[in-house]
Amino acid sequence: MYTYLLLIVCTLLSFIPFVLFWNNNYKRDFKSIFITTSIIAIPFLIWDVIFTHMGIWGFNDEYLIGVKLLGLPIEEILFFWVIPFASIYVYYSVKCLIPSNLPSDRQRYYSYFLSVAFFVFALLNYSKTYTFVNFVSLGIIMFLISFEKRKYLITAILAYLITLIPFFIVNGILTSGIDSISSNPVVWYNNQENISFRLGTIPFEDAFYGFMLIVSNIALLERFFINKFKRD
Repeated sequence: MYTYLLLIVCTLLSFIPFVLFWNNNYKRDFKSIFITTSIIAIPFLIWDVIFTHMGIWGFNDEYLIGVKLLGLPIEEILFFWVIPFASIYVYYSVKCLIPSNLPSDRQRYYSYFLSVAFFVFALLNYSKTYTFVNFVSLGIIMFLISFEKRKYLITAILAYLITLIPFFIVNGILTSGIDSISSNPVVWYNNQENISFRLGTIPFEDAFYGFMLIVSNIALLERFFINKFKRD
């Protein structure tokens, strides 16, 4: 069964029609978006390769097409382009419909607060590799965002909250198997390396991992590739 690939394809098909018929800003910036996602994918893929090798998470070959690179299924590699493509589209749409009027200093305070909160949570769970690395990394990203003058954090958070709906559907299938809760999910996790708290069948850390993937793409895109966002 090609479950993981099917989910990737369905994700693509779900937002491509919107890209074609609405939001010219996304189409205009697609080259920059592709460069951004390619840059951000590199550290995430390295992280993925290491954690897969360590047995912190892994993949069930029964639901894969069998093509691997550096030990990662091709579906997992595609994930780091397809999901950001879709999420950045949501971000563009939110930014177009609900422009942020948040002062830069307010964004800085929010970033500081989130950074400290993530660092504290990481330290409280230093013995859990996935939890610790995840929240330390997110804390660093929030700290770096605090120096940004561009006001995008609240918009990015709102966009991510919207993407949580498909996130729970897709990730729920990946972590629970095909029929309900399965002993052989598409993606499995070593609970000794996380806090063992699940949102349904999804590890708690995954929700923040997803946020980190999206906000890092948005931060890089805003910092280096978007000079001025114009509302069509």
